[in-house]
Amino acid sequence: MKIKSVPAWNTVFATFVLLWLRSSSSLFAQVSAVDTTYAQADTSAVEDTLRTRFIPGMGSITEGIDSAGMFHRSQLIWTDAKYFGDLAWQIPGFFLTDLGEVGKPNFLSASGVGGTGVSILLDGRPLNDPITGLFNLYDIPMEFIEQVEVSQGSPGFLFGNGGTSATLNFVTRQFNSLRPITKIRYVQSQSETILTDVLFTQNVARSLNLMIAFQRHVSDGRYTNSVLDAWNLRTRLRYNVSDRLNISLTDFYTKTFNGLNGGVNLVTTSTIFDNVAASVNYEEASERIARRDVTLSVIGKPFGDSSSVSQLSLYYSQLDREYRDQAVTYTNFQNASFIGARLTQRFVAGVGDVLAGFDYQQQEAESITLGNRTTSFTAFFGKIAINLGDILTPSFFARYEVTRSQPSLGFGSNVTLSLSQGLQAFAGFNQFISFSTLMETYSSDTSIIRSSSVNNRRQRLAEAGLRLMPDSSVAISITGFRRSIQDASGFLSSPAIAPLYPKVEVIGPFDAQIQGITGSIRLRFWKMEGYGTLTFTDYRQADTAKTLTPKFVLAGELSYRDRFFEDALDARFGLRSRFVSEHRGFQFIPHLHLFAENRGPQPGQFSTVDVFAILRIGDAYISLAWENLLNTNYFISPVSPLPGRNFRFGVDWVFID
Repeated sequence: MKIKSVPAWNTVFATFVLLWLRSSSSLFAQVSAVDTTYAQADTSAVEDTLRTRFIPGMGSITEGIDSAGMFHRSQLIWTDAKYFGDLAWQIPGFFLTDLGEVGKPNFLSASGVGGTGVSILLDGRPLNDPITGLFNLYDIPMEFIEQVEVSQGSPGFLFGNGGTSATLNFVTRQFNSLRPITKIRYVQSQSETILTDVLFTQNVARSLNLMIAFQRHVSDGRYTNSVLDAWNLRTRLRYNVSDRLNISLTDFYTKTFNGLNGGVNLVTTSTIFDNVAASVNYEEASERIARRDVTLSVIGKPFGDSSSVSQLSLYYSQLDREYRDQAVTYTNFQNASFIGARLTQRFVAGVGDVLAGFDYQQQEAESITLGNRTTSFTAFFGKIAINLGDILTPSFFARYEVTRSQPSLGFGSNVTLSLSQGLQAFAGFNQFISFSTLMETYSSDTSIIRSSSVNNRRQRLAEAGLRLMPDSSVAISITGFRRSIQDASGFLSSPAIAPLYPKVEVIGPFDAQIQGITGSIRLRFWKMEGYGTLTFTDYRQADTAKTLTPKFVLAGELSYRDRFFEDALDARFGLRSRFVSEHRGFQFIPHLHLFAENRGPQPGQFSTVDVFAILRIGDAYISLAWENLLNTNYFISPVSPLPGRNFRFGVDWVFID
């Protein structure tokens, strides 16, 4: 069942094909406004109904592609983000634990529920590692994203495997172009950090599109043993059979070498933010990860109704991780694979919408701490939204799942009430069971201390809030929530002095309560735009207050956009700031590749300021960013300092012939 890593010659061959296709056509005749999903039809060609055969929304778990959405590609191109983790602050309630070096593992939390509680999907199919439940957001190239869909709050568990609290679905870019398109992205920043992404796509036959793309991300790192060398090869064939049936086959391969220094050694270092003088915990520890995700996607309209869409995903994933520390002659292998299917059917009628779905996945995992494990899950899920006029819109949703032969039923509801023009009140609740990861459930090793077995978590959520949108220039939203978790569990790290590794204790079961407030505000006036988010989280574990994530997070940006030089230059200039209160945080355990509750130094409160500019000249987008303008010294995960003042430059250029 396992797929071996792609040999190096495959990469050479794919690159050769890409360059050959690139050079075989005259691509240097640029066309304005070509950065679109659909290239304009070639006026010299015979009309072939290619546009009408293309069914948009493949891979979407919501109502489809929203070109006006905050995380649509048309908006993402006007940011200076290198990867989506740079934009996580724009989602109220979300917080990213960052190790301070590009490409390193990260840990995403949503409203106090961290890591394994956030499901990451690619075109509706799962990506989370079944062993640890984690996924590195650096592994999804920005050039691959058409839209990012966020499902949180009361319906947040519906699409996540094993019962999760929130879901991020990355809907990838789909092309349908008679003419060849080449897209180049280049980003450079401190420590010899360079990202290069080259994409080529063209219809190679009637309604058959080929896409080939390659990305390389390298960095020397700021601290000892933080080098990065990662590359991604993605290919896709999409066949638009008819205006009622489209099929695509995607091969997404990533290979990464990461130096994992375990952070700064506090015993031997007096100033942890001096990257020259600081010593690190593990000078010779590193990991190699090879990952392959193959997906067959089908979207169709079997009932002839353009709004009633069927989607099917058949997928396979293989993850191989090798961790080595030459200094102590330590090696750890973690291998996992999973195969699955997801089927969804959406019906749209005058009285409301109906979504029904089916999930199946079989997992295989092997590591020193786990041994050999084979598990599976099966799930049925559905959602009904009822339209009762312009005043009241209730919805009901449920998910029945059998994981490791254990059945669970999750259900919930929410309702939106229109109080006046542009003012809405909403409320919702859910109750579901979330399952522990393979490492939480089965791990047994000298590095992991286990005093008792873990149970499935029973979660309940209640939320209510207001939305104010009187016109297109103002949008305000505020939500209050309370979540209770029964039989919760987690990992707790123990302090260790290098070269010894910290031990990890599996803690639980215990009861936890999370309550808080999240909100966002967007204001548009003249050529100015402001956007900000607020997150307040109060986490209690067995009636004891804990700050696993910051209690307060305030973030926002203010920008100005205008055209200059007789419209030759379209520019956006902005100022971005973030305030984060002190918190306990999560420590990355490199030899196990997991995040555990921190017992070491706590990250203090900090605030940062960035300035940026996005310049569009013709078909090129140029991004300039001066990050951490005040040169603030801070860290989020102990003790991995985040970058001081630094400059970043990027260019995104598209060619069409």
